Amino acid sequence: MTAAAKKKTAVEPYDLAPPFERAVAAALCQRRQLFDLIGREIAIDRIKDPVAALAIRAAQEHAKETGRGPGDARIVVQRINSWRVEGNVTHEQVVAVYDMLEEEYDSREHSDEAMLGELVPAVRKVVEFEAVAKAIELSGKGKSLAPVKAEIERAGRIGVRERAAGVKMGAGSFDRLRAARAGERLSLGVPEFDVRMNGGLPRKKVGLAIAGTKVGKSMWLAHQSAVAMRLGHFVLCATTELEEEEQEARIIANHTGFIINEIMACTKEAEVTAALEPMLPLLGSYRVKKFTQNVSTFSDVEEWVKEEEEIEGRKCDLLVVDYIDEVSVDGAEKFKSSHEIEARAMGQFKRYVEQRELWGWTATAAARTDKKNRHQRVDTDDAGGSLKKVKIADAVVTISRNEHDDIMLFMAGSRVSGGRFEIGPFTPDWNRARIVPIVGHYDEFGAP
Repeated sequence: MTAAAKKKTAVEPYDLAPPFERAVAAALCQRRQLFDLIGREIAIDRIKDPVAALAIRAAQEHAKETGRGPGDARIVVQRINSWRVEGNVTHEQVVAVYDMLEEEYDSREHSDEAMLGELVPAVRKVVEFEAVAKAIELSGKGKSLAPVKAEIERAGRIGVRERAAGVKMGAGSFDRLRAARAGERLSLGVPEFDVRMNGGLPRKKVGLAIAGTKVGKSMWLAHQSAVAMRLGHFVLCATTELEEEEQEARIIANHTGFIINEIMACTKEAEVTAALEPMLPLLGSYRVKKFTQNVSTFSDVEEWVKEEEEIEGRKCDLLVVDYIDEVSVDGAEKFKSSHEIEARAMGQFKRYVEQRELWGWTATAAARTDKKNRHQRVDTDDAGGSLKKVKIADAVVTISRNEHDDIMLFMAGSRVSGGRFEIGPFTPDWNRARIVPIVGHYDEFGAP
């Protein structure tokens, strides 16, 4: 095979129209199943549109590290942004990918099958052509054609869903289900955290948010609840701070983009209902109950979870306690201090989450060591008497406000990700219970 022929084979693009390339790139960034069927087989240098090629490359790099496609365009945007920080791509390239993914958001209207029907023949054609060229080269050298056979077999598997018999339902089924559930991770709805945590918080783990008064503890927990609902999970919120109606309004605001006060006042009831109803079949469930501060025990919360699971007909996925400082425990009168009661409640929460194989999120108030500088980053030392709760938690996120009243998030301690790191600043959307902005339309429903 001549050098000229090799060069031509290396750069020959797929026979895809540019608009279709962009739609494919957006779909591969958002649909994990589609990516797992064909995403790894796409040769980046055969994609004509440079923006689509960059997005697909980021999705492939994510898959190399995690074993799965990204499933969320926010992860792709964050990956490319990290390349910008490293000096490997420009700010303009990041913006171009962002704009393309937002523009092609409606590509989800086309099914995986429709995408594969157009994409698979083009990709297979290239693999088969390369296999034939390799066969000619090997034959001319008198070498075995076994590698060519493997390539042709690979071409035949591109885009084909696995049809093997699979596992046998029986005595081992629940062992496999438990193992799978234990490996799941719940997105934090913050791309930088999700990337560093390999997708988010693992099952059977508890996250703890630390922040000062009116800085965003309840908002963070509402954000976590909304993210879990978008992923189809059953969320229960035990609230000691806000009334049930306000908690519910925050979740509706997060999903629909309407302002919390408008929802509470019912001034746009028809518009909110019209926006929410199409989402409901795709959302998980959410239930909330108000518990009396420092009187209700965590055992009371456990009993409530049991009741709600019976009503819902399925197991809770995420249990949110807003917040753990104000939950008591059985036999609290035996303990000498409120801090010891708080630590006991946190310990009971942790054990419950582990035993039930749930996710858990809660929050605690910061007691600053340096009260003169209210803009200083909150750290684990600022938990004061809550330090025992910090040691119990699996992931600790602190929330601070800088001098511009923007939010800074700090992964202050984690058993499920490497190192401590800060991200931000973010301009929080307090009116819609979004601790960090939703990136364009990259979440399941988007912002209006």
